[in-house]
Amino acid sequence: MLDVARYEILRAFQKVPPDSAIWNSSRNKDFSKSFRTFLWKTLHQTQKIGTYWLNITNFEHRGICHKCDTIEDIEHIIFGCDIPGHEIIWDATKNLWAKKHNYWPEIRCIGSVTGCGLAEFKNDQGKPKPGASRLYRILVSEATHLIWKLRNERIFKHTSEEQWPSAPEIHNRWLATINGRLTLDRSSTNSKYGRKAIKPDIVLSTWSDTLKNETDLPANWIKWPGVLVDITPFEHQGGPIVPDDPP
Repeated sequence: MLDVARYEILRAFQKVPPDSAIWNSSRNKDFSKSFRTFLWKTLHQTQKIGTYWLNITNFEHRGICHKCDTIEDIEHIIFGCDIPGHEIIWDATKNLWAKKHNYWPEIRCIGSVTGCGLAEFKNDQGKPKPGASRLYRILVSEATHLIWKLRNERIFKHTSEEQWPSAPEIHNRWLATINGRLTLDRSSTNSKYGRKAIKPDIVLSTWSDTLKNETDLPANWIKWPGVLVDITPFEHQGGPIVPDDPP
């Protein structure tokens, strides 16, 4: 898995990090605790999916995606499955990112995810854009983990395809997730968290250029009510347009 991650980072960012850097990046504080757990299991290949089940008598069927009739490995779940979910989430993620930065390193394999903590974006003058790099880490990690959660809900919660969420529901859930991270960032600047508090400038630089009605917001909008990302629900695969309500 590390070899794949190193190759993907090279392809996207023109650099090959040592294995230790990939391990260390998996503990990045910009990631949620649940995503760090997911990332650790992905790097160690300990999830009970795909080939894990193929050598267990009477449970071989659990290793196959019954929609696509192929091995259900992590790559298939996050990028390749025909079940609606990942394309909607990645498209929405890319659309929000495009408001912040003009370069999107196409995410096609799991190495893009395992290495996202090492991403570093620069402006036209070659100077680092730490806010953009942080936003990228947040967006990629949250998108990946939502796709993973939707897969688990289909396996363990929904008993039929009729219960699977519709395309608009998936989009709105992604939107609620990202707005939730924005709200968490804002609240994490509170001085009551002491040394663990995030500096307001970090939050402002992370989310700048992505907010709804941003030109009407004050320069320091952290405590301003109703701050949301500038993405609205749209029609997916013939589904109805639904209201853009706060999460």
